[in-house]
Amino acid sequence: MKKLLLSMAVVAMLFSCSKDNIETETTADLTQTTLSKTLDQSSEVEYYGVFGHNSNKELHGKISISKSSIGVYSAQINLVNGEVLTFIGNGLNNQKLHFVGDRGSFDFDISDDNAKASNVFIDQETEAYIEARRGVGIVILGAYEQTGNEANFYGNWDIFITELVNTPSSENNQRGGGGNYIFDATVVSHKGNRGPFIDTSFEFIDDCEFSGQPPLLVDIPGDGSWFDIWCDDQVSMLAGYQSDWDLLVVPGWHGDYVNYFSDDNGFPCTPAAAGTWSWAGRSGTINLLNYIPVPPSPTNDETSRTVYSNSPYNK
Repeated sequence: MKKLLLSMAVVAMLFSCSKDNIETETTADLTQTTLSKTLDQSSEVEYYGVFGHNSNKELHGKISISKSSIGVYSAQINLVNGEVLTFIGNGLNNQKLHFVGDRGSFDFDISDDNAKASNVFIDQETEAYIEARRGVGIVILGAYEQTGNEANFYGNWDIFITELVNTPSSENNQRGGGGNYIFDATVVSHKGNRGPFIDTSFEFIDDCEFSGQPPLLVDIPGDGSWFDIWCDDQVSMLAGYQSDWDLLVVPGWHGDYVNYFSDDNGFPCTPAAAGTWSWAGRSGTINLLNYIPVPPSPTNDETSRTVYSNSPYNK
């Protein structure tokens, strides 16, 4: 009798484990199938923004949230290290959504004009953050650090760009241009702080070429393949202190292919190692982590080019 009971217990345990495995595999398969079907449908991006973490530099990237033709929401995060995270959204309505992916999840509330993300957990890390805007726009990803204290004082320095202003070339715009994009917001995170600081105000620039204009992302050939960034003499209030910062990036200046330039207010611009910032008695550099490809060298000699960014995550 004891042997019979023992055998029945073993069979029951094996059946239970098998059932759990089947349920787990079925759930994973269904999630993957639903996501595949969603991505197969035509979809439009409804929100875009940045994703970041307060200490893990790998967890940093662009996010886009789309709605398919069958009404299903999906999200994609393109990390600075080249990895892509995908999520499927669900909820009782299309205003308060819960997104789930293989490596984490987050909540997304679009019940009013301002999209709010919360409970952002990826790779079982402490809570990350998502800052998003409605519509489709450009995100420039950057990182900053304090000179001489790089291991302890660092964070993300990202920029939202949403408005295209079709301005013809002018005498002051010696590099030509098909259109200028106006900066919308600066999103700055800091090691140890859960969420980012956001500044939506910008000052007119006073650099070596575009003096007296708002910060610009200049589309040089007019086809979206080559951009300059002109954003100097900026002032942002971060955590109660004023930060003065400059970011001038030119991927090709009369064939020299030096990328960053200093804020010397003269002409021609002076090459620099990176963008700069100062805050509460500290100072350091700003380096971009993603960018639109630079034009080919006129001589096709790749060895003569200065690489745009020394970041291994340059895309």
